Amino acid sequence: MLLLAVITFSICGCMKKQEQRTDAEATKSEATEQEELAEEADYMYIDLTMNDINGNSRKLSDFCGKGNYVLIDFWASWCGPCIGEMPNIIENYNKYHSKGFDIVGISFDKNKEAWVSAVAELGLEWHQLSDLAGWSSIGASTYGITSIPANILVDGEGRIVAGNLRGAALGEKLQEIYGQ
Repeated sequence: MLLLAVITFSICGCMKKQEQRTDAEATKSEATEQEELAEEADYMYIDLTMNDINGNSRKLSDFCGKGNYVLIDFWASWCGPCIGEMPNIIENYNKYHSKGFDIVGISFDKNKEAWVSAVAELGLEWHQLSDLAGWSSIGASTYGITSIPANILVDGEGRIVAGNLRGAALGEKLQEIYGQ
């Protein structure tokens, strides 16, 4: 049976309406979340197929398990916290991409024009995929995503090695992997 990586967040993100949590549930510590994700670290990513910005069908396996670390970043153009996290992701992408780090953005947008426009306006140079199904996205159901921004880090062999790498945590993990 495949393990679905369920990622929860202590920082308020964009959440699926029927999945709203109580304050007590939302205060789970980031350390606890990262410990839970560490327990899942030996699980392989789950492949899925979506279209890229140009309408071409692509699979996560086109990018993951090819020898490089890949951040699978779940986001949407309408999600304020997602947009707020992008400068950090861009900075780390620019710093580590030449060392083999890659990103696949999985958008929970429903509107293609909004998605494409946000990618251009934000200057997101990495791979972008979406099925334009919003919270019904195959990415949400496959990985148990109920709040965005969310991400998982996959190693070169395709194993999930970390998740919820936001803010300084992303840069720290990448520095651990690649050095300065």
